[in-house]
Amino acid sequence: VLAAPPVDLEGSERELTAEATLLGGKPVYAPNGGGGKTETKMLTFPAGYHEHDDGSLWATKPTKDNPERRVPVAHGVVWITGRLHDLQTGEESLDLLHRRPGEPDVAITVSREQAMTKRELTKLGGVGLPVHSENAAEMVRFLSALEHANRTRLPLTRVTSVPGWQKDGTFVTADRHLTPDGTGPLRLVTRTRGEAQLTDGLRAAGDPAAWAAAVAEIAPFPRVIAVLLACLAPPLLRVLGAPGFVLNLGAATSTGKTTAQRIGASAWGNPNERDHDGVIQKWDATR
Repeated sequence: VLAAPPVDLEGSERELTAEATLLGGKPVYAPNGGGGKTETKMLTFPAGYHEHDDGSLWATKPTKDNPERRVPVAHGVVWITGRLHDLQTGEESLDLLHRRPGEPDVAITVSREQAMTKRELTKLGGVGLPVHSENAAEMVRFLSALEHANRTRLPLTRVTSVPGWQKDGTFVTADRHLTPDGTGPLRLVTRTRGEAQLTDGLRAAGDPAAWAAAVAEIAPFPRVIAVLLACLAPPLLRVLGAPGFVLNLGAATSTGKTTAQRIGASAWGNPNERDHDGVIQKWDATR
């Protein structure tokens, strides 16, 4: 049960009747698009809503007899910390953040459609957001008001849901945006847990000299070299105007097929198929 709201109605009235109120100097920490870093953003609290001292969210629902009437909405506030525009699909997404004192924060990226549809928003209760079937409609109204109040503080950020070559000729990996001038701000976003798991494995790690020395050991094995070259080739297909291809490894068991795949996958990320973020996918992955 949520605690009763503050009784200082005069101060609350000034706060709630203002067009929008800053969070009293309280910073909201938002994901910074990569590297696990955070940045501080000051957000505007929308009129008609109030954050209780215990962190719960209340809405102003005036009646004829009680113009200051407040009702509880949720046990916590869900902040919008980023507005994203996918250059590939044209769709918009939102970075959502729910801060839980004493517990890990919940920071996720969802489509704007999901955040603004009560049935879809309810599903996010499964990942820790304070939303359920009884408060989903009011939470949608709150998120819509929060987004509107912070449009100038949260401008649309360009992102892409497709790794690799982009329409502007730049190249995006899981953790960087490669441009002719170096690196750019474009960020890769994922839509499903499966996509997130795969992109988590596509990362730079290890020592390049040690990797090159290890790969040199396959020189006597031309078929393994072919697998490595096949893994390195995809970024060049667009440059060469060549079509995509499939390389099929067919041989008896325990003859090196998986080892060859690991060598090829090591050029891009985690080659261990047993790890949750391994980039090698199994044929029976749907089981």
